[in-house]
Amino acid sequence: EELSKRGIPLALVSASQKAVVESFVQRLGLAKYFKVILGAEDTLQTKPHPDPYLKASEVMGIGVHECLAFEDSVTGLESAQSAGLHTVKALWFS
Repeated sequence: EELSKRGIPLALVSASQKAVVESFVQRLGLAKYFKVILGAEDTLQTKPHPDPYLKASEVMGIGVHECLAFEDSVTGLESAQSAGLHTVKALWFS
């Protein structure tokens, strides 16, 4: 919410099916915060390939080096790092 108030665009990049992700985000009341939501079917290759993050960056009109990814999986970290994003490893599932 704070990032949104500050005008910082947010993307949700998931290896799950987009319909599942969007349903979850809607139920939590978080959809309004994301400029883009990408699911597994939105790119030819999903995580750990860099395509999902490259597409999110492109759609948002932001260079990958201006992006920060919070990731909770090894494949997600690999995807974001290989795309050139700065990363933070979320430890809530560790």
